[in-house]
Amino acid sequence: MAAKGGISTQTGTSYQNYVGVLRVLEFSSNTSLVKLEFESRGGALEDINIFYTSHVILEQTKWKGFNDWTPSEIRPVLGGFCRKLERIGDSPMSKFRFSTNRQGNRELTDFEAILPRIRGTETLKDLKDADRELMAVVFPKGTDEQTMFAVSRMLEFDWNLGASNPLTPLIGIRNKCVSELENRCSYSQVQAESMVQRLFEEVCRWATLQTEERCYPLERFRDAIPDCGRVDVAAVATLIPANLLEVIMAYKPDRLFRPGKMKLGNESVETQVYASIRSCNLLIWVIDKGVLPGRIEKVNRLVKAKYGYHHIVILLDEGVDVRFFSDEVQGYVIRPADVDRLSRILEDLIAHG
Repeated sequence: MAAKGGISTQTGTSYQNYVGVLRVLEFSSNTSLVKLEFESRGGALEDINIFYTSHVILEQTKWKGFNDWTPSEIRPVLGGFCRKLERIGDSPMSKFRFSTNRQGNRELTDFEAILPRIRGTETLKDLKDADRELMAVVFPKGTDEQTMFAVSRMLEFDWNLGASNPLTPLIGIRNKCVSELENRCSYSQVQAESMVQRLFEEVCRWATLQTEERCYPLERFRDAIPDCGRVDVAAVATLIPANLLEVIMAYKPDRLFRPGKMKLGNESVETQVYASIRSCNLLIWVIDKGVLPGRIEKVNRLVKAKYGYHHIVILLDEGVDVRFFSDEVQGYVIRPADVDRLSRILEDLIAHG
C-alpha cells in the first residue's frame, strides 16, 4: 500500500508494509508458501494475502497509537471478513488474521480465548450459549449467526506484533523484521538492517501495483536474498561427516547452509547444518555438541506446529541420549552412523510427498 495521507495514515501504511516484510521472510523456511499479494487498487482481497499450496490467509493489519482495541473498533474488520467468507475457499486450513501493534481489551481477550472451542465445535447448534453471546458482542450488529460462527472458526489474532512506544511507532516492527532476518538467514545486524530496508522498499512498490504483478512470488524473494535460498556445499562440507552430506545432496535440498543460531518464538538453538527439501516438506537439523535436549524438543515442536514440516534431527554428540528427543520430536532422530536409515527415511518421505 502506498504511503499517502496524514502522519497517522502514513504510519499505518508503513506498519502494514513492515508486516508484509515479515510475511515475505516466510519464503525462507516455509516450503508450502507460493506467493503473496498486497493491497492495491487492483482489487486484492485484504492488506496482505498469503497463498499456500492448499490454502490462503487473508490478513488485515492495523497500527494503533494508544489504548487497547475494543469490540466497537474491531467490528468493521470482522464485518469485512464476513463479506469475504465465500471468496476464501473451503480449505479447513484457510484463515482470517488480524495483526496489530496493540492488545485487545478484556472482551476481545475473552473472545479470543473461546476461538479454539469454536473451532472444535462441528455445528452452530452445538455451540454454548455463552459463546454465542460473546460472538454477538464483537461482530457487527445484524450479522447472521451462521456467518459469525464460520468466520470465528477461521479467525486468529496477532496482537502486539512489533509493539513499541507510540512516539516511535515503527521501531518495534522494524526491529522484529531485522531479528527475523538475522535468525533465518544468518545475517549480521548490519546486513539484516540493510536488507530489511531493501525488502521494505520492495513491498512498498509491489503494494502499489495495479496488475497481476502485485503477486510477490518466491522467485522474487530468491533474487532479493540469495543467501536465504542457497545450497552452499563448500560451507558445510567440513562440518558434518562426508557420508551424511552425500546422502543429503542426493535428494537435491533447496537450502543447505550453516545458519548458526536458529530462533523460533523465544527459543534458539545452535546448529551445525540446516537443510530443507521442498519436495517432501522436510527440515534436516544437524545438531552440534553441548545442546540441551529440552531446548531442541521445544524448538522442534514450535517448527512443527507453525510450518507443518517433517523433521530429521542428526545428533553429532554421542553423549546425548537419543531417547530424550524421540519422545517429543515429531520426526526422526538418528546418529551420523545411520546413513542407510537416513536414505530409507528420505526415500519414504519423498515417495509419499
